[in-house]
Formats: sequence, C-alpha cells, structure tokens
Amino acid sequence: MKRFFLFAAIATLSSCGSDPDKAILGKWKPVDKYGSEEEKTAFTIMAYDRKEAIEFLEGGKFNVYRDDVIKGSAEYTLASDGKSVVVQEGGRAGGSMKIVSLDNDKMEIVTDFSFMNGHDTVIFRKYDYDNKEEVYDLKKKAIEKELTSELSRFHKSVTDGVSSIIAFIQKKSPDNAQIKELADLRKSMIETQPTGLDQASGLLKSLNAFIQKTGPMVQEYSKNDYYEGYRVKSTLENLQSLVSNGYYGLNSNIEAYNKLAKEMKWDEMKKPSLQ
Repeated sequence: MKRFFLFAAIATLSSCGSDPDKAILGKWKPVDKYGSEEEKTAFTIMAYDRKEAIEFLEGGKFNVYRDDVIKGSAEYTLASDGKSVVVQEGGRAGGSMKIVSLDNDKMEIVTDFSFMNGHDTVIFRKYDYDNKEEVYDLKKKAIEKELTSELSRFHKSVTDGVSSIIAFIQKKSPDNAQIKELADLRKSMIETQPTGLDQASGLLKSLNAFIQKTGPMVQEYSKNDYYEGYRVKSTLENLQSLVSNGYYGLNSNIEAYNKLAKEMKWDEMKKPSLQ
C-alpha cells in the first residue's frame, strides 16, 4: 500500500448537525475546497477526473478510492464523546484530519498529510452527488481562459515572423517597391489583436496574403546569404505551417472543448481557417 494511504488520523467533529455515528457512514467524494478560484477549480476538476473517494463502513472499516478502485483500507473508531474519530492501518501513524463540519450529505475536513491536499479544507459530498454539470462548466471556463492566452501567443508568433521577414527584405532591397505595402499589411496585423476565433481566421487570411507576396522574395534574396537566409526561410516555413495546420495551442484547446461539447450537447468551436 502506498505511503500516503497509511496513516493514523484523529478527526475532531467541530460541528455536527446529526448523530456522527450515522452521519459519517458511507462513501464520500471531494467536490470543492477553500482557497482561490484557481485553486478551487483545479482541485474540483482533478478530484472529479480521478474519481477519488473515502468511505466509512459499519464495523469500523475505512477505505480510500481512486478510479472507483480501493487503493487503501484501514480501521476507524468513533470516540465515546462523539468528537473524534481515530483511523489507523496496522497501528502506524502517518497524519491527522479534522472534520470541521458533518451532516448526512456534506462533510468538510482538514488533513495534515498529502492525501486530499494536506492542510486544505476539503468539501465532500456523498458519492451519488452529481456535480458533472458543475465540473464541465469549470472545464469550459478554464479552456476559454486558456484560449484567450493562446490567441495572444498566436498573434505574437504571426507578427514577430512577419516583422522578421520584412526586415530581411528591406535589408536586401531597400528600394523594393513593395516595402510600404508589406509594412501596411504588418501594421494591420499588429493592430488586429484577435479576441475570438473568427478574428484569428482573419489574421490567418492576412498572413496567407503576406506569404504569397513575400515567399518568392525570400527565396531570391536568401540565395547568397546562407546564415540569415536560412533563418528567414525557416521563419517563412513556420508561418506557412500556421496557415496550413493552424496554431497548436489553439487547436489543442479547441479539441478539448469540442470533446466536452459533444458530451454536453454544446455548440462546437471551429478552428481558425482560410475558409
């Protein structure tokens, strides 16, 4: 049995609205914790995905679950004063937990060992409590937040690459008649910070037009400049890959969102494209 399942725990019943002998019985799953919104979201999603649970049975048996499989077992005894529970496995001490509140369908505990985030106040519900919709909404919001960051990274990748190519062309051909047109196109792309996937598609279309104009020039001007020419051709290839394959950070988050959308019957997201 793994170390973090081997513990002796003293649970102090700070607030109990019903008979603790009966209220504590059953299988409990963690559904939330106290902390910042980011901490709460990460914990709730993790606990749901892992299918974690603890269980108190009549006769003094205590089980710990992950993925609906028992990962550790112990014995527990409720003290005669009803204010503490001693849980131990093989007589070995490993930590303690305090039950802050307990009733028939909700329990809050604090532990000082790593299982269930030591020192955090974790909120449990009975195992049949359905929090799927709540968890999926949290996942949705987390993906949408990450998409905002990825849109910013995508925009920077495009504008940095475009700027590098224009600088190379201007250096090789200062009097090139297309420099102003390319500079205007770059300015338009820099000013178009995408806040949604439709705008990201617009940025891809502008990038594609830029590549069509500059591709032949890059090939021509890099012939006699191996080192800088190689660097700029690599930049051009990366930009071409963005047009052909999309930006990985956007694609992976869109795929994760659409996986949820299919199950929850939400409208799916469309990846940025030239269409």
